[in-house]
Amino acid sequence: MTLSSAPRLLLGVVAITLLAITGCTPDRPPKVPESPAAGWPTSLNDLTITWTTEPGINLVTDAAAIAARAYVESYYLASITEDESYLYPGFSDAVSPDQPGGPPGTSELHPRLGLSDPDVWVGTVRHHVLSIARSDRDMTVTACAYMYGTAREVPNQDGYAANVGMTDNLNSGIFPMRIGLRAPPDSGSRSPQAGPSKAPYDNVFGGWKITSFLFDYLSQPRSWPEKDADLAGCIAKADGPPESRHFIPRKPYPLSDFPMLPAVPGWPAKPAS
Repeated sequence: MTLSSAPRLLLGVVAITLLAITGCTPDRPPKVPESPAAGWPTSLNDLTITWTTEPGINLVTDAAAIAARAYVESYYLASITEDESYLYPGFSDAVSPDQPGGPPGTSELHPRLGLSDPDVWVGTVRHHVLSIARSDRDMTVTACAYMYGTAREVPNQDGYAANVGMTDNLNSGIFPMRIGLRAPPDSGSRSPQAGPSKAPYDNVFGGWKITSFLFDYLSQPRSWPEKDADLAGCIAKADGPPESRHFIPRKPYPLSDFPMLPAVPGWPAKPAS
């Protein structure tokens, strides 16, 4: 051995020793934590989302209902603001990838963004859950969205256009929806999900997966065998006489026509740090 090669040999011995101590392969980089919840968009301060249900369904403790609420509300906020940061925590893990050309309700599980400018909505999006059908770990939540209680700001005009679609009839603005879910293998009881906040501060999906979404508003028109029956059930549960909720499409109305009700059941407030 030459004197010049001794330092190199010593360095090699040190490197081998370090590998033996720390393991033969470098540590994997730590998992990047999920971004904090964006909360409720300030541009939608005059908008709330409410839920009611048929007897026997608990919106606050039923895990399927909680996941469905979180999914639908996320879909709204991201679609309206054109900003995926308003998807609720856990959305990306809970929602299956889009399947163009796949089974009904699987092609637009994620909001389509970047197709229009952000909107400003006011009023109250009222929902009513008609049923939760259960088959082993698969669930289908059938619900109604009463969009006529909301409106969007009309650019360059004084007023708001009701979110009733393009059809002018007494039942415009009533849309049925179906959310398909799959329960986690170890699904158990959930802590109550209700409170004063409009949006959750933490992941409330609880390991549930969203597998399908059928809805005509904010997504491409969809059809399913029970759609007409679902719509009839939604019309029967609408509030007030039809004349009181009739809005002409695209016509500007005053803000007072779209009152903002408290978010019910809402979400728990973030604990003080």
